[in-house]
Amino acid sequence: PIVGETPQTAETTTTTETTTEINPVPNDFTKPTILPPNDLQIEATGGLTPVSIGQAMATDESGIKSLTSNAPAEFSIGITTVIWTAIDGAGNMAIVTQIVIVSDTTPPTISSLSDITVEADNPTQNTVELTNPIATDNVGVISITNDAPTDFPIGETIVTWTATDVMGNTSTTPQKIIVLDTSNPTLYVPADLIVEATSLDQNEIYLGEVTVIDNGDILSISNDAPQFFGMGNTTITWIVSDASGNIVTATQLVTVVDTIAPTIIPPENIMFEAISTNSNHVNIGTLNVTDIQQVTTTNDALAAFPIGDTIVIWTATDASGNFATIQQIVSVVDTTSPSIIITENIISEATGLEGNIVNLEEVFVEDISEISSIINNAPETFSFGNTTVTWTVTDIYGNVVIKEQIISIIDTTSPKITAPADVLIEAVDTAENFVDLGQLQVSDIVEIASVTNDAPNSFPIGMTTVTWTAVDTSGNSASTTQIISVVDSTAPEIIAPMDVTSEAEGLSGSNVSIGNATISDAIGISTVSNNTPTIFPIGETIVTWTVTDLHGNVGTANQTVSVVDTIPPTITAPSNVIYEAVDPSTNTVAIGVAEATDAVGIVSVENNAPSLFPVGDTIVTWTAIDAAGNSASAAQTVSVVDTIPPTIIPNETIIVEATSENENIVEVQAPIVEDAVGVSSLNNDAPSFFPVGDTIVTWNATDAAGNFAIITQTVSVVDTTTPKLNPPPAQTVEATSALGNEVEYGTAKYSDAVGVTSITNDAPETFPFGLTSITWTAKDAAGNTASEIQQIFIVDTTAPSIIPPSDIVIEAQSMYNNTVILAEAQATDAVAIDTITNDTPSLFSLGETIVTWTATDTSGNSANATQIISLVDTTSPSVLSMDVITLEATSANENQVSLIPLSAEDSISQVTITNDAPSLFSLGETIVTWTATDAAGNSASINQKITIIDTTAPELTIPDNAIVDANGLETIVSIGEAISTDLADPLPSISNDAPQTFSLGQTLVTWTAIDSFGNSVSATQTIEVQTCGKPISYYNMIEGTPADDILVGTNLPDLIFAHGGDDIISGGKGNDCIFGGEGDDIIFGDEGNDGLNGGEGNDIIKGKSGSDVITGGTGMDIIDGGDDNDSCTDANNSDGDLVVKCES
Repeated sequence: PIVGETPQTAETTTTTETTTEINPVPNDFTKPTILPPNDLQIEATGGLTPVSIGQAMATDESGIKSLTSNAPAEFSIGITTVIWTAIDGAGNMAIVTQIVIVSDTTPPTISSLSDITVEADNPTQNTVELTNPIATDNVGVISITNDAPTDFPIGETIVTWTATDVMGNTSTTPQKIIVLDTSNPTLYVPADLIVEATSLDQNEIYLGEVTVIDNGDILSISNDAPQFFGMGNTTITWIVSDASGNIVTATQLVTVVDTIAPTIIPPENIMFEAISTNSNHVNIGTLNVTDIQQVTTTNDALAAFPIGDTIVIWTATDASGNFATIQQIVSVVDTTSPSIIITENIISEATGLEGNIVNLEEVFVEDISEISSIINNAPETFSFGNTTVTWTVTDIYGNVVIKEQIISIIDTTSPKITAPADVLIEAVDTAENFVDLGQLQVSDIVEIASVTNDAPNSFPIGMTTVTWTAVDTSGNSASTTQIISVVDSTAPEIIAPMDVTSEAEGLSGSNVSIGNATISDAIGISTVSNNTPTIFPIGETIVTWTVTDLHGNVGTANQTVSVVDTIPPTITAPSNVIYEAVDPSTNTVAIGVAEATDAVGIVSVENNAPSLFPVGDTIVTWTAIDAAGNSASAAQTVSVVDTIPPTIIPNETIIVEATSENENIVEVQAPIVEDAVGVSSLNNDAPSFFPVGDTIVTWNATDAAGNFAIITQTVSVVDTTTPKLNPPPAQTVEATSALGNEVEYGTAKYSDAVGVTSITNDAPETFPFGLTSITWTAKDAAGNTASEIQQIFIVDTTAPSIIPPSDIVIEAQSMYNNTVILAEAQATDAVAIDTITNDTPSLFSLGETIVTWTATDTSGNSANATQIISLVDTTSPSVLSMDVITLEATSANENQVSLIPLSAEDSISQVTITNDAPSLFSLGETIVTWTATDAAGNSASINQKITIIDTTAPELTIPDNAIVDANGLETIVSIGEAISTDLADPLPSISNDAPQTFSLGQTLVTWTAIDSFGNSVSATQTIEVQTCGKPISYYNMIEGTPADDILVGTNLPDLIFAHGGDDIISGGKGNDCIFGGEGDDIIFGDEGNDGLNGGEGNDIIKGKSGSDVITGGTGMDIIDGGDDNDSCTDANNSDGDLVVKCES
């Protein structure tokens, strides 16, 4: 066992050296003198260390009989007390000690270890198997430890190994553990993307998330994707770097397409004020369109617009061929009113409240057409004030303009005004003086509306100007002023304070509080003062008080102040005096000086003290008198006393060697006594015989005054010879506990010339483990003692008992890096358990591990026991939830979907990932089941929803726009068939909003294709029904009625429709287009190139000049082409038509 720094006595080894010839001296009771060797501190060379302790030196007048020590041959670690014993020729013994310290300060030697390099399993939890270094030490190595972590991260870790010897000295050596990551990460990039463009080159696209698996830390995930994507294909390269510099790349294709037609902002319909019947040039603006690409816009607008509504068709086409159309209505109207110029405001000075005559002046009117009327509502004469005259102008089209004219009859003459007389009064207040102003005189040609002034409710002292103002009903005003003067000429009133009598404070007088005067004034006080002095002299003083008001008026009053002295002075006698007597009656005493004060002044201070004082008390009276004859007295006591005792000079302590226990005769001499007065007696209480020990003799001296002094003197009868003592021998005992070991250690032997009063030792009731030194002590009646050491060794050679914790079966958290918390083993020992250790690894692997527990007691005895740790894997892998995938369909049943593998983790082993996904996906929802299975067969599953949707509109190809010639007001038109295709629906439904018959002009037919998922696309087709090869806007329209009509054209191109009845129709000079009705009609063309069409009856159709196109009806018709080159068509050759003058 390791022994601490507890003093101990080694096994006795006797060395004898006779340093002088033995020559005993009679009555030699003096111990020999021993000079021991120097104390030593030696470095240990092992468990026991040989030490050269040197040699003690001893001297004595009787000679040295023996000189021995109890030094061992070899010293254990710790402090050893070597006892040197010298015995002289007379048998007197002396003991001295020498301290020998054997210490261990040398650290153990520890071997260096090679670096360890391993491949990483993960970023932070890598298990590395370490081997202990070799350590040696002179005394013994108690432990080898290290600061290695349970798990090592990637990189370099310095493990410090520490060897500790049994004395706690330590040595360290470092070892470098290198965990490398040389494996590339595994990278799964997102699926390729096809994205609809939102811009030509500024498309923001979410690329998706990458999945990265690595055994280390991922340092960066980056790609070379631009911030914005342009139209077309872009290849993205993903780059992943881990913390160890391993890099892996993969690519992703992003395609940006444009399938959306331009967006047209509907142009505003235009309302244009007509400047002509047919030749109105209208700026229809430009079309506002939005599209990610360049857009071309066109329209079918006329060069000049007639009065009425015209439909303009706009078409926008982008660079990808997507197009859209929209309509705009241009309306030409005539809504312009005539213009009128008048004198807007006429101002005239009034000649009376009524009957004022005013000239309204000339009116100017303009209009593009004829004016039908100009009127106003003016009266014959005007009243005072404003009158509004309203002018109204109307043209022949009913456009009206109204304008107002204001006639003002005004009054600009001011009224006449005279102010009251100025006023002068005596003030009764600073600010509130009430004044009667008098009456104002005022007149006006028309009428006074108000009379006012700016006078205050009350007037201050001084001059105030009051302004009077008169205002007539027209606001004309006149002003005048009045002076109000308020003056103050009255002096203020003052009452002086009451007369004052004051006690004088000093010879020069007194500072007197005289009070305050009472004052009053109607207006206000400016100052209050008096002629009081700073200090009033003794006697009477007249104080004059003066008050001045704010306007310099002054008032005065007098006050008498009297200063008197009636107070006696204050006197303080000197302090009482106590004086030590030097004589019964002739003692000279300094009694001090009295202190006296007075407000006016002290004239004299006297006392009745004698020149010499006797022993006892004497009363001294002190008297002070001031300048006014006032006096005061005080007393002082003078005491003469004798209090000093005699002085005794003590003798030295007497020390004699005892000749018996109680009857020792000692000669005690009297001390010297001194006193200033004289000593009356000196005595003591010394006994006739003195016992062994100290006896106190008390001396008492008394003087004539009864003062006395006492001192003591010590008489010591001593016994200085020590007893002789032999302790029991040393013992070695097997320990039964750490502290409570019972030992029969024996009895010491002793002797003494006088007699031993006690034999004692410091042995404990029970002994602790290790070395215990018992000190035996023999004491005689004189207190002389002798001591000896007895050593008791309690040793432990029995191994402890150990019970390991129960075996453990626990769920594994990883294949190799499982942390298991072990319970504590139970160990017992007769002395004490020093350590309980085990060889458990820092991390446990899957399977069984045998842990060996070792209990070691404090004596190094050890015992072992084992425990089985079983790591099992019954936990399924953990899987992360899968994102729902929604993709746009590329077909009905053969859609390819790029699935990102399931992310699954298992703390123990690699995981196998499977799924039941089809190779191609159909439209709608498909549930894919993913399954993760670990090496132990534990599995976990999760579902992922794959939704294939169709949000893409079908493609629609419509028939071309068509222009047909009308065969009546309503015409049946074959508009053609549209064609539609779709990714998912092989037969989208196609519809249109075409009417059964088409009216004259343009009609927009909207075609719509809808697939089975409700996605739709629309396009418009323009059908224009013209008459005689011209648009409807070309003609002046004339319609007949169901009755018999005579329809006559104009000089413009006319479009004439006859309805029922037998009609006569004559075209004008323009290029006319005429349609007969259901009756028997007569149709005449005129000048110009006309188109003449018969109806259902028997018609007569005759052209004139110009190239005419004539078509017969269903009846028996007569057709005459007329002049020039005409084209005639018989609608029904079987009904017997007559056709003449037709060239084709």
